[in-house]
Amino acid sequence: MISYRAMKDLVGSPSKGGTFQFTVSTTPTALGALEVKMVTIKADKANTDAVYIGFDDSVSTGTGFALDPGESVDIVIDNLGKVYVVSGQNAQKIYVMWVG
Repeated sequence: MISYRAMKDLVGSPSKGGTFQFTVSTTPTALGALEVKMVTIKADKANTDAVYIGFDDSVSTGTGFALDPGESVDIVIDNLGKVYVVSGQNAQKIYVMWVG
């Protein structure tokens, strides 16, 4: 886990932020086109399959970064449109929190 000081050095002082829920399917999909500084993605504990994260629409269950149910990851990135998610089963849920 990254320290608060290191995170602040990476993203500075955020001026805005938000949260939303996203339903992941078997087709790679971008999280949106919102300018951000960092995003946290958490897989719902009730999911029946892993969710996979990548940085273009070629992400797959064989190439993506796996989030098992209940797991989360922080990503420093400038736009949610660069983050793609996919799963081996439809209707998997993630929670997204971003700062900008």
